Amino acid sequence: MKSTTSASPPSNPGGDDVGVGSVAPSRDWLWAHLLVLCAVGFAATFVGPVSWTPRSVWDSCVSGDGAVFSAWIEIRARRVLFAGTVGALLSVAGSVFQSILRNPLAEPYILGVSGGASLATVLALVLGVDLIRDSVIFPIQAWIAFGGSLLSVMLLFAIARWGRLRDPANLILCGVVLNSIFLAGIVLFLVTASETLVTRTLPWLMGDLSGVHDVVPRMALLRNGIAVLGGVLLFWGVSRRLDLMSLSDEEAADLGVPVARFRWVTLIGASLLTGIAVAGVGPVGFVGLIVPHIIKLIHGPVHRRVIPATAVTGATFLIASDAIARAIGALPVGAITALAGGPFFFLLLVRQRREVGS
Repeated sequence: MKSTTSASPPSNPGGDDVGVGSVAPSRDWLWAHLLVLCAVGFAATFVGPVSWTPRSVWDSCVSGDGAVFSAWIEIRARRVLFAGTVGALLSVAGSVFQSILRNPLAEPYILGVSGGASLATVLALVLGVDLIRDSVIFPIQAWIAFGGSLLSVMLLFAIARWGRLRDPANLILCGVVLNSIFLAGIVLFLVTASETLVTRTLPWLMGDLSGVHDVVPRMALLRNGIAVLGGVLLFWGVSRRLDLMSLSDEEAADLGVPVARFRWVTLIGASLLTGIAVAGVGPVGFVGLIVPHIIKLIHGPVHRRVIPATAVTGATFLIASDAIARAIGALPVGAITALAGGPFFFLLLVRQRREVGS
């Protein structure tokens, strides 16, 4: 017989629902995250092959010759902003996947969602779909990547249901299998592609932010910014339901959550965020795994705080990763996140196995 206390989460988790006194602390923690983001972002604009300093940029701004300042804005600042939006998108999507699937190891890259978006985009390129003329806010590339990510989620659930693989570890294994299949498909398509297309696609497949300095990424930056704002507002608005989804389906339904419909709506939303991120830079792994765990360690599992904090910290994380990649020597940012995320994923997997065995 179930205990009545387990049917609902605490009415005031994390202190968000208390009286007037809770408003100031909530603003304080958010301002702290934003301050770190601004500091890291500003420092990252001075990392790169060309040595610029704040003094040289300022002198160029106030003098008649604004060449350095213009280049700093057009190349460095816009790349930092773009990296921040991608990090926010992947982090929020990862947090939602973990909550909806009740799986701390869930993440767009590990589940194969990013791989599905990548395969769909590469297939479209091989078939001759023009993805470069995205002079609109939401171009065909974003929709194709979204379709691929959504189809991969549906395929993941179909395989899990068919094989009765519902526990978290098996769901992750299904994602790994899907990723392998998607990778094989990408390789097969690229073998038949032209050398020009392969040269253009390979850096993107490694999660590359280089080349973010022309008119197309301006629209991509606007697109990502709209997606971040919309995603944060959407999932922050349903944060209470996300909290309740940590319970069983029966308990969440008893507390008023339309479980099946809510799960699919949120999965579609998270897939859209993933598709938009992948359309811009390719599959960047483990951002949606590392950042939500760090935020939940600091703030607890209450999504009213987790969603905005995850977005801001995800932006900070990917900006810092990209700065490290540029400092080392123009590496794809996906290489840095993989170096950080691989051991992190292994530690989480070991901890989960120990908790199950204890």
